[in-house]
Amino acid sequence: MQISLNWLKDYVGLDVTVEELSHRLTMLGLEIEKITEPGADLSQIFIGKILDIAPHPDAD
Repeated sequence: MQISLNWLKDYVGLDVTVEELSHRLTMLGLEIEKITEPGADLSQIFIGKILDIAPHPDAD
């Protein structure tokens, strides 16, 4: 099961790091398979806005 940390914070008052929460849950007997950070690989994505469309002047 995947659970968002932000979603969990909406229901439970958490003031710990992800690593600390993972450790505490593991000590309670829960298995943490992996921790992922969505958006961590998005540093090379650029967003642009097309302002004008015109035919290329040298195109056939």
